[in-house]
Amino acid sequence: MPNTSAAKPHDLRLGLVLAAASIVAIGTTRLTVHIAPSLTILAGAAIALTAALCAPKAWRPWVASGSAVIAGLAASHVLFRPGLPQVHDPIHVWGLWAYARAARAGHLLPMWLPDLGAGMPLLQFYGPVSFLLALPGVLAGLAPVALWKEAMVQASVLSVLATLLGARVLGAGWRASAIAACAMAFSPWRLTVLNLRGALGEVTALVFVPLVAASALAMFRRPSRFAAWTLGVTVALLIPTHLITLFCLGVVLVPVLIAQELALRGEPGSERSPLIRRAMTAAIPAALATGIVAAWWVPALLEAKYTSLPLQTERHRYFVYDEHGLGARDLVVRREWDTLRASLTRSDRANGMEGKQMPFYLGAVLFGAALSAPFWSRSRATWAPACGAAVSVFFSTAPAATVMTHLPVIHRIQFPWRFLTTGSVFAAYAIGLGVSALLAEPRRWTRFLPVLALPALLIADCAPYTGAAGWVAPYHGITHWVRAPGGTGGEPFDVAMRPIPVDWSAARGLMRVGELYLPPDDTTTPVSLYWIPYPEWLTPAVYRGCLAARGPRDFAEGGIVLYFREKFDRPAIVEGKPYATLERDGAFADAGTFTREPGRIVLHPTAEDGGALLVVREQAFPGWEARVDGAATPLKTTPTGSMALDCPAGTHEVVLTYTRHTPARRAGLVVSVLALCALPLMFWKRRGL
Repeated sequence: MPNTSAAKPHDLRLGLVLAAASIVAIGTTRLTVHIAPSLTILAGAAIALTAALCAPKAWRPWVASGSAVIAGLAASHVLFRPGLPQVHDPIHVWGLWAYARAARAGHLLPMWLPDLGAGMPLLQFYGPVSFLLALPGVLAGLAPVALWKEAMVQASVLSVLATLLGARVLGAGWRASAIAACAMAFSPWRLTVLNLRGALGEVTALVFVPLVAASALAMFRRPSRFAAWTLGVTVALLIPTHLITLFCLGVVLVPVLIAQELALRGEPGSERSPLIRRAMTAAIPAALATGIVAAWWVPALLEAKYTSLPLQTERHRYFVYDEHGLGARDLVVRREWDTLRASLTRSDRANGMEGKQMPFYLGAVLFGAALSAPFWSRSRATWAPACGAAVSVFFSTAPAATVMTHLPVIHRIQFPWRFLTTGSVFAAYAIGLGVSALLAEPRRWTRFLPVLALPALLIADCAPYTGAAGWVAPYHGITHWVRAPGGTGGEPFDVAMRPIPVDWSAARGLMRVGELYLPPDDTTTPVSLYWIPYPEWLTPAVYRGCLAARGPRDFAEGGIVLYFREKFDRPAIVEGKPYATLERDGAFADAGTFTREPGRIVLHPTAEDGGALLVVREQAFPGWEARVDGAATPLKTTPTGSMALDCPAGTHEVVLTYTRHTPARRAGLVVSVLALCALPLMFWKRRGL
């Protein structure tokens, strides 16, 4: 978009902004990084990205794309070290391990994962796209840790490329788009989510958020078929990736679109169709995309009541929304991450735990340049993304959280700081569009120096967050990590913990364990993690039973045989009940052999005269159906959350199947089919599209 006023011959505004931002970054630095980043790699990336800005015009598309890949790889270079960063959510390594087991058995999109929490419908609630994108690593046979790292690095590179393409959709030149991609790659918050939180869904969501944001802005500015398809496809992918991120983006887009309308009003040559028509044109692809993936989100929303998520978000004090609002110090202090937890409540921080939460540093260079982009570029195109960056930051703060917590639905996103994800995206676009306006003006080479300095300054500002707060050493087989003598648990993982290999040679069939930190390094070891994997997707009965346990023996009813504790060298041996038992008059007997696949269990129990209750220690959840010798049989739920059914005397074939035969799943499928039938609307030519 053309600039509306010519720059002054000696205007050094961008240079002044970058100088001030660098001073803030240096002055607010606290502590050091436990696993330091490679200065050689970061310096090499800065040189390569700076050199890419000087490429000849004919080479710029390829050079910009290549520089984006370099930025994505350099920003995540710590993941190429042997081992694993100490992240807040190592459960995603378990999730990928369980998914890999299912995928290698032929179930590429399993509704039910049998190896987590007595079985759970994980992908029915936690975005399946994050796992599907890991298929290359799964098919390559990567070990679980390597699979997690591959998924994270892949998402890092793809999110940077998406930002590059999004900047182009918004009208930025190739060099400016490369700057926007660099800003996304080295956004401190994105790196915090990647290297320190290890949040698989939110990292993957950043592959699609930049394109959703850019195409939405483009559709409201001047609709095009390319922008419409981009919006539809990326919305359809973002919904089953991380619904919370899409919700945050939708909230922020409202003031952003208003800012864009105000900025472009009266612009020379801006003859556009009426706002209502543009809004309808943008709504069609978004609505169709939402409808097409209704088969996932309708049951995900409606059947969440059967999980423990409401227990956590509505009754657990830790998840009170306004307890996690950020202060100005959180946003500007550039400090090391503490491994205590992702976030601390306001009351915990007031009680002496201030500084023990993860960093929420925005990046003085990134947000300093983004928020001031209208000032130093004088481009109307920067108003909307700069507004998006500012609004996102405001929504993450304590004052905004205190007000917004009373609004409907808002509290379900749990943490106000989730808005920093959308803020980072809009900040990258504000810088890219601002640079595009600067480069569009004829200038002396000295005017180009601040732009050339941007990659190096962005990298230097975020450098601590390309490292790690702790490290998990490479391991083989099943490994138990035990607290080292004298350790308090507050030290980095590689300081506080020592690995002890566990002999699993005597394992036969399914062996459930509790609180094992990481899965085996292959997908063939017969082990299943019962507690704690994704506790929010356990049913309340299973969740409450685990919380009520006072020791390892209390998990015997769930079939656990080994319970790992970080203060003990050896796991506690538990006499867990068999996976399936025939129970009558307070006594039980092993129900015999069985086969267990994602969503299908086959047993051949033999009950004595009078029959018995067949208890299968698989989490009872809506959608399970039972057949005994081919005849439909009602399912029951035990007090501990397992499935049970009446088994007549004699030997029978019992088949349990996890189906889509619930009202929510059927409704979702109907909506998806109707949306697919309406898809030809995208080919309907309208004036202005």
